[in-house]
Amino acid sequence: MFGWEKSIPLVGKLFAFVIMLLCITSPPFGTVLMACAGSRFEIVQIKVAFFQGVLLFFFIGYIWSIWWGYLCLKKSFQSKPETEKTVKIE
Repeated sequence: MFGWEKSIPLVGKLFAFVIMLLCITSPPFGTVLMACAGSRFEIVQIKVAFFQGVLLFFFIGYIWSIWWGYLCLKKSFQSKPETEKTVKIE
């Protein structure tokens, strides 16, 4: 979706579960927390949260928020911690 998924920050697994829970229980707030969670503030995430809030009344925002939380959770489980990353020496 417009390449916005690239702005989802990499967070720890426990924090990703908290974000997912917030995305399910209070849709725009989970995405706002996600915007503040990364190494830098993501304005794209704030825009996504705004659109989720506007579309919440049409049920589209709710589904979008759950999907966004799932993507954050998925990203946290797919990445390896810094200590496990291999360094290629040539």
